[in-house]
Amino acid sequence: MQNLIVPLFNGIRRVTKPLWISSCLLGNHVRYDGGHKSHQGVKSLALIFSHYAICPELEMGLGVPRPSIAWYNNRLLENDSKLDHTSKAYSSAQSLVNTLEAPLGLIFKSKSPSCGLSDVAAKERGFFAETALTTYPDSPVVDENALSDIEATLAFALKLGASHKQLDDLQKAWSFLA
Repeated sequence: MQNLIVPLFNGIRRVTKPLWISSCLLGNHVRYDGGHKSHQGVKSLALIFSHYAICPELEMGLGVPRPSIAWYNNRLLENDSKLDHTSKAYSSAQSLVNTLEAPLGLIFKSKSPSCGLSDVAAKERGFFAETALTTYPDSPVVDENALSDIEATLAFALKLGASHKQLDDLQKAWSFLA
């Protein structure tokens, strides 16, 4: 079960509709190799908006570290053993989407077999991104590459309906994390 993270930044606890964020982008060591892909823009937004830190591969029962997975002919397979995780991936993704509060926005890890938006090898989208966007097609969505500088991060925050105070604090969070 996912816990909603309500940030406290600049003396203000912000309870907002949640962002759904790929956990590895927040610096959590959840990737297949035990690593993370911490990202300044993503972490800045997480200091301003309530959020869920989501790793779909952990949700489907895979551990850390774990064998790497990839798409082959519309099947999600372990790269070495070719063990098929397709049905487990989609059923756990649907279960998670049905359990979480509807998202304010979605921030996904690019190129991920679970979270990639458009640059997933041999597939249009990762299984969790596909499931989430099918359920919430109007949610603002980006991958970390679209949050490469403060201007792009502020622009995404505006799409989320950020207040002037949130935008000001987002700039402070960006500087704090630099």
